[in-house]
Amino acid sequence: HYIIYTVLVLTAGLTAFYSFRIIALIFHGEERYKLFGFHPHEAYKFMLVAMSPLLILAIIAGSLKMTYFEMVTAILPATQYHVHSALTYWIMTIGTQLFVIFSILYAYKKYANFRVKVPDGTSKMENSFAYKLLINQYYIPYFYEEYLVKSYRELSTIFWKQIDMKIVDATVDGIAGIIYGTGEKTRTMQSGNLSTMLKWMVLGLIVLLSLAVVFGLAARHFDGIKVISSGLGV
Repeated sequence: HYIIYTVLVLTAGLTAFYSFRIIALIFHGEERYKLFGFHPHEAYKFMLVAMSPLLILAIIAGSLKMTYFEMVTAILPATQYHVHSALTYWIMTIGTQLFVIFSILYAYKKYANFRVKVPDGTSKMENSFAYKLLINQYYIPYFYEEYLVKSYRELSTIFWKQIDMKIVDATVDGIAGIIYGTGEKTRTMQSGNLSTMLKWMVLGLIVLLSLAVVFGLAARHFDGIKVISSGLGV
C-alpha cells in the first residue's frame, strides 16, 4: 500500500500547490491583469444561481452521518482488513500534512510577488519541448481537430451537398414538380363544358375497360400455367 499512499500524498501536495498558486497570483502582488489589457469581473448572478444546487447538495452530503469509508465498503464484497497500529496512522497523517503545508508555503513564496510576463516566444522556457507540450495540451486538441473533427466536417459536407441536396432534395422536388406540372396540364379539363366532360368520362371508361381486359387475360394466363404445372407435378 506504500505506492497508493505515495500517489495520494503527491496528489494532495500538487492540489495544494496549484490552488494556492492561483490564490497568490490573483489576490497578492501587483495587478497583473493590466498587462493583458482587460479588467476581470465578478461572476454573474445567473452563474451563482446555477451553482447553488451544487452547494446545497454538497451541504446535504456533508451532513450525512455515514462516513466515506463506510459508504465505500458497504458496496464492496466482504473483505478482511488489516488494521495498522496507531503510530502508523499518525506518521501517515503528519507526513501528509507537512507535505501539503510545504506545498502551500512554496506556492505562496514563489508566486505572491511573481512578475507576470506576457508570452512573446523569446524566452528559453517558451521554446522548450516541455513547455510546448504543455501549452498545446499534449496536442490532443490538435489531434481531435485535424483527424476527427476535420474529417467528420468534410464527410458531412459531402453528404450534405452530394446526397442530401442532389439526391434527397432533388427527388422530393422532382416528385413535387411532376405533381404540380400534371395539375397544371389537367386542370384545364375542368372547363365546365358539358360536351367536354362527357368526352373525358367516355375516355375514362375506355381506359378502365382496357385495364380490366388486360388484367383478366393476365389472370387467366397465370391460372393456365398453374394448372399445367400441377399436372406435370412441378
